[in-house]
Amino acid sequence: MGKLDGQVALVTGGSRGIGAGIARSLAREGATVAVTYATRPDAGEAVAAEIGGSAWKCDAKDFAAVGALIDAVVERHGRLDIVVSNAGVWRGGWVHKLSPEDWQTVLDTSLGGAFNLAHHAVPVWKRQNAGCFIAIGSVVGVVGFAGDVPYAAAKAGMSGFVKALAKETGRFNVNANVVAPGPIRTDLTAEVSDASWATMLERTLIPREGTVEDIAEACVYLATGGKFVTGQVLVVDGGMTL
Repeated sequence: MGKLDGQVALVTGGSRGIGAGIARSLAREGATVAVTYATRPDAGEAVAAEIGGSAWKCDAKDFAAVGALIDAVVERHGRLDIVVSNAGVWRGGWVHKLSPEDWQTVLDTSLGGAFNLAHHAVPVWKRQNAGCFIAIGSVVGVVGFAGDVPYAAAKAGMSGFVKALAKETGRFNVNANVVAPGPIRTDLTAEVSDASWATMLERTLIPREGTVEDIAEACVYLATGGKFVTGQVLVVDGGMTL
């Protein structure tokens, strides 16, 4: 038996990269997993078919759409135990060259998306008297990277967000945390230069890049044996930020 048998999880941005890895790991532990996609229904449906879950089109920035998504997942699967706020976008560049539109898009997708999910999921968890919220942050939000002001701000904001959320929802047996990945190659990091990768790896104490599975297993821990952990930022970076 898996540690998550009978539980239902929702992973936004679960059609590829870290989100797909998290969905697979939660499913291996017995959870029924719903994943969302923004523009690639084929990818979302492929992951859902692989793990025996469901796929949903949803824009994390859209408050009403996220509410409808939560309602639909609960109606389809009967409950909702775990929410992983993973959907995000990257818009980089020096702060004096960034457009207001790029700044807002990054914040609305990552940090706004986390708010939208929590707003609609918490009433479900209050009824169930149990729940788990995991936001996927980044080491960029821990130390800041030049040329990454919007992304750093959004991911750093998640730290304060989960601390406050943990204090609001702990009495309902809900734990809320951030998992902050280090250097991991995904579609989102495809534009990172080889020189930047080399610099990050020079700072990483464990001599390898991180993997999607490293992040997925951290999420499984917080959803299972780590239920007494709340309001924390779990940095999974091989020691890069030490």
